[in-house]
Amino acid sequence: MEKVKVTEIQLTRLEGSFVTEEDKVAVDAWEKAERVLRAWALTAPRNGAYDKVNFHIKWEDGHEYSGRFNLKAQHYNLRKIPHLANHVRRDLWYLFEQLELEEAKEMLDKSQIGA
Repeated sequence: MEKVKVTEIQLTRLEGSFVTEEDKVAVDAWEKAERVLRAWALTAPRNGAYDKVNFHIKWEDGHEYSGRFNLKAQHYNLRKIPHLANHVRRDLWYLFEQLELEEAKEMLDKSQIGA
């Protein structure tokens, strides 16, 4: 079964010493979102702390999901790991398994999460 494609991923960096208007972007693919996060990781804290990044994801079927991602400097070096996609999957699994939210399971089953 083909997964429902993402139409937009909005990223807004909320913290960091270099936060500018460019730190609010919208992209149309998971790979692009991961590239943005990787670039932002260059200026993330190197002391084990993190900068907050809000995200809002929209799919072709009208589903939407929002949350917060903790951006760390180490995300720059982990090139092939889809950090945001893994984060969204973990969140949705939690919502389904712990809170029994059926919509979360439906999104996991039908929505494209990651490349």
